[in-house]
Amino acid sequence: MTKAIDALKIIYALFYLAVGFRGTIASLGLMSNPKFEMSDPARQFQDALIDTGFVMEIVSLVFFIAGILMLFKRTTPLGIIILAPLVVVILFNHVMLGGSIIWGVSHALLLALFAWSYRDAFSPLWNYHRSL
Repeated sequence: MTKAIDALKIIYALFYLAVGFRGTIASLGLMSNPKFEMSDPARQFQDALIDTGFVMEIVSLVFFIAGILMLFKRTTPLGIIILAPLVVVILFNHVMLGGSIIWGVSHALLLALFAWSYRDAFSPLWNYHRSL
């Protein structure tokens, strides 16, 4: 893996760690959630997730944990697997609900780049042979 990809991975991991930490602190009531400019459908989607009372807390915790995991080479593949479903939601949120397409696509492409860089770690998932 090149040093450039390592540097990008660390920045990416720190971003999700910070977002997860901030979301966790906000869910504890210690700080308010930031209000971002977004389209009405995107706002309705986010409000629906917040109104459940538990989804955004879980998302924040997953962001935080995945960010920590991605900081270390040994646990980066696990961080990628944990973060992937949420990045897909971010991608479709930005593409389908009128957000910043560049923001959604860049998150997905970077995660795909990291997954490709660690593809050897995922090969046992596709080459499983059951022994009795």
